[in-house]
Amino acid sequence: MLDHEIRDVMGRRQNPKISVKFYGTTKTETYGNPYEIGVDAQRETKSFFDLKLHAQNEGGVFAKYVCCFVLIPKAVLTETSARDAKILKEDDVEHCSFTFENTTRDFIGFSSGREQLGPVRHEPILPNLSGYIGSVRLCSLEEMEEFKELSIRWIAHADNAPPTYGEIKLEEFLIVNKRASDDEEAK
Repeated sequence: MLDHEIRDVMGRRQNPKISVKFYGTTKTETYGNPYEIGVDAQRETKSFFDLKLHAQNEGGVFAKYVCCFVLIPKAVLTETSARDAKILKEDDVEHCSFTFENTTRDFIGFSSGREQLGPVRHEPILPNLSGYIGSVRLCSLEEMEEFKELSIRWIAHADNAPPTYGEIKLEEFLIVNKRASDDEEAK
C-alpha cells in the first residue's frame, strides 16, 4: 500500500456525519373564556403543526457536540415562533433562523414550588441513531399550502467534522404529512 492509501484508510471513520430529519404532528387548540357558559360562549379553534427536529448520525463514529442551524420561511411560522427568531431576508423571502443543539438538563427537584434543573449537558448521538434536538410551531397544513414552493434549509455541525447541508421543499413535506394524517383519519 502506498502512503496516501494508508492515510486514507486511517482517516475514514473519524468524523460523524449529521443530517436533520423533520417529523410533525397536527394539533388543534380551543381558546375562550372557561367561565362563559351557554350557546353564546365565544370560542376560537386554531390548528397548527408542531415540527420536531431530530439529528441523525449517518456516520460511523458517535457525535458528542452537535449544532444545527435551521432556516424556516417566516410565512409558515406562528406568531409566537417568529417573535424571538433572527430574521434573514433572501430572494425577497424572510426566513427565521433557529439554532438547535443536542443538549439536555436533568430534573433535580423542586425549590419554592419551582422546578429545579441541573447544568446543561450534551447527549451523544451514536452511529445510525438520531436524537431529538428541538421543535418549532408552524401554521396549519392548510395555511402552508400557498407557500409550498418555499423550502426549509439546514446546516449541521458535529465535533470537528465538515458541516453538512440540506434542504426540504415545503411541497415534499406537505405531501408526506398529508399522507400520514389521511392514514390516521382512516383508522
